[in-house]
Amino acid sequence: MQKVSANQQYVPKKADSHERISVKTMILSLVLLVMTYICMALPLINSNKLVTMGDKLNAGLLPKLLEKAMNTEFVLAVVGGGMLLAAILLIFDNPNKDKKYLVASAIMNAAGILLILFAMIRLGAQPLAQGEKFNFANAALIILFPAALLYLNVFQYIKGYGKYGFTFVLPFFLVFAVFQLYPIFFTFRTSITNAAGLGNALNSEITGFGSFARLFNPDDIVFKEFWLSLGNTVIMWGFNFVPQISMALLLASWFTDSRMRLKFQGGFKVLIFMPNIITAATIGMLFMSLFSYPIAPVNTLLQSMGLLHGPFEFFRSTAAARGIVSFIQWWMWYGNTMIVMIAGILGINPSLFEAALVDGCSSRQTFWKITLPLIKPILLYNLVTSLVGGLTMFDIPHMMTQGAPNNTTNTVARFIYMQGFSGGYNYNIASAASVVLFVIIVICSLIMSTIMKDREPKKRRAIK
Repeated sequence: MQKVSANQQYVPKKADSHERISVKTMILSLVLLVMTYICMALPLINSNKLVTMGDKLNAGLLPKLLEKAMNTEFVLAVVGGGMLLAAILLIFDNPNKDKKYLVASAIMNAAGILLILFAMIRLGAQPLAQGEKFNFANAALIILFPAALLYLNVFQYIKGYGKYGFTFVLPFFLVFAVFQLYPIFFTFRTSITNAAGLGNALNSEITGFGSFARLFNPDDIVFKEFWLSLGNTVIMWGFNFVPQISMALLLASWFTDSRMRLKFQGGFKVLIFMPNIITAATIGMLFMSLFSYPIAPVNTLLQSMGLLHGPFEFFRSTAAARGIVSFIQWWMWYGNTMIVMIAGILGINPSLFEAALVDGCSSRQTFWKITLPLIKPILLYNLVTSLVGGLTMFDIPHMMTQGAPNNTTNTVARFIYMQGFSGGYNYNIASAASVVLFVIIVICSLIMSTIMKDREPKKRRAIK
């Protein structure tokens, strides 16, 4: 029995919480692995003819399961699951979390997850039987169970209250993985397949880079349409971005200049930002009614002012159609850019502006020497987001012009849409164009980041 001195208070020894957590983790991991194997087994068993349990037993379900269990996918999944359980055992046996055991456990976790993912990919790549439909619910479960298993393993490495913060952030990562990350990988795969024709996106085979070759073959009609749409996109983006960033910088500097003291600032900001919260479909319909032919408010106004002698077809003129699309994009987004710029300027230390005011700097000198250099990161953010939004422009041209006149307002996003969801349903061409557009955006973003990067001034050599 433990001896306790008079000045000490006996405190009973509590059970090791780490041991209880590890046991629970092992049980949950085992359950998740079993559920994963069951979900992987369901698509491989042709249960259409097996109606009742007696029919299943008479059909020899057990031998069929054993036969399927010897497939490569199940072997990989079982080995991966064993590695994950072994990784948990390593943590369980080392409550002090020695570095060498942590490294070994991390390697086994990574290897186990990769094997299970590879097994799932192989399982998903199997062609569907005739008349068989793709089971999206089962595929979702096959993804979610290993994801939960991975979370249980990662949870063991996070110390303190950080694990609870990770838990709250987890739903975002799940939604991102399912609705954004997986479609990106699926697009990359579809770009190198023969997925052409309605309903063949999920039943395609990898054939190589033929779709990319068509996009870079000058004799192919796809080449002409793609690069024409890219040129249209760059022109319309350039004509809306330059005035957008200029107006946003000007308004942001006015609203944050203490010497101007503009009245009704809040009201002006709301009015300027309001076009950004209106849906693109609404704005498209509004401008179609304003510029329609032959009777419309703009045509009537210009004729009454003597600028036009008759009604003008704006949407059959290349310059007018592109100009209207560019103006709408500028009108919708310059308020959003202004708000971001104002936030960046307000983040600058006010003492710098006070020092400039004391030194007698004008508003123009303060803007060029203090404000603009210190908001370079915010400016870069606006440049990159505007580039991404401009090169993926779709809604306004599609709603208003449908690419007319003569495809001069057709954008890359609309080209991708027309290839994938109309005509011959060329999913492979649409995916290849998406990948090329993705590469172009990444390269342009890297160039912008390099140009806008702060550089330390070169040290001058001392004169001997």
